[in-house]
Amino acid sequence: MESEIEKSLEQTLEKWAKVRDDIPIETTQRLLTSTVRVGQHRFAEGVLRNHQHRCVFCGLSANIGGRRRPRLLTASHIKPWRDSTGKERLDHRNGFTACPTHDVAFDTGLITVDKELNLHYAPGVENEMLTEGPLRAALGKPPLTDRLILPEAADRPDIAYLDWHRTQIYVAS
Repeated sequence: MESEIEKSLEQTLEKWAKVRDDIPIETTQRLLTSTVRVGQHRFAEGVLRNHQHRCVFCGLSANIGGRRRPRLLTASHIKPWRDSTGKERLDHRNGFTACPTHDVAFDTGLITVDKELNLHYAPGVENEMLTEGPLRAALGKPPLTDRLILPEAADRPDIAYLDWHRTQIYVAS
């Protein structure tokens, strides 16, 4: 699936190719890659800003010792990039700010969030936490809370994306 930006750029590049035969294919590929990166950067900045650079699952802040540590958190899609339309890919309400552990737990369906923003475990996770200390340390309560941790002024995630995640990624039995 291509974003609207990619489609527009490809049309422009096709016009150039008809008029100019001196544009190497490597240049057009770099332009397409750069365009996608700009869109991803715009999405990430919107998500991180919306959540004040804190993990929505555990509250971990990227600001430590008076400095922002950008690689400590990631802006991740609720409905993945590959399954989203161009508009959905850029919508900050289709994203969570998360630390790496909670990002992967959400992406792989170990946890999900309902429309009231309550956190739910996939079947079997809670039983595994009884005997697996490292799993309990990563996904127990704490560090997780019963509900997403959102700043007061934050835009809530769109329910359509949360529903998509629950039916396509997190499949409770």
